Amino acid sequence: MGSWYSGAWYDAGALSYIAALQTQLAAKPWLAMPTTSSTSLSLLAPTNNQTVSGLVDISIKLDQSDPKACYACLSIDGVFKSCVPAVGPWIWDTTSHVLNGHHAIQINAFTCTGGNPNYHSSVEVNVSN
Repeated sequence: MGSWYSGAWYDAGALSYIAALQTQLAAKPWLAMPTTSSTSLSLLAPTNNQTVSGLVDISIKLDQSDPKACYACLSIDGVFKSCVPAVGPWIWDTTSHVLNGHHAIQINAFTCTGGNPNYHSSVEVNVSN
């Protein structure tokens, strides 16, 4: 992770980034998101506590007839990754800049005009490469 952030494995920037990620992971802020669960947004795969490796398919169900669920965005360990495509599916490459161990996959649904997320769904997975 440090090399990805600063270009060096264990320089000051890398160590700071690694510590920040470890703090974020320990705090699990995705479990206290202000958004709510809804039948309009479901995280279908992977499932909670699943062990994953390599290329991981992330699929969701998003009911776009709900005005609060126009599009969805993917985050890994609280770090935004993508809103494209707006309804998934996405692929997470766990062989690139990902440590083995527990990680969180989060999906948030937004209105078409953006703003704060309306719905939230998340799972914890164990990466084992």
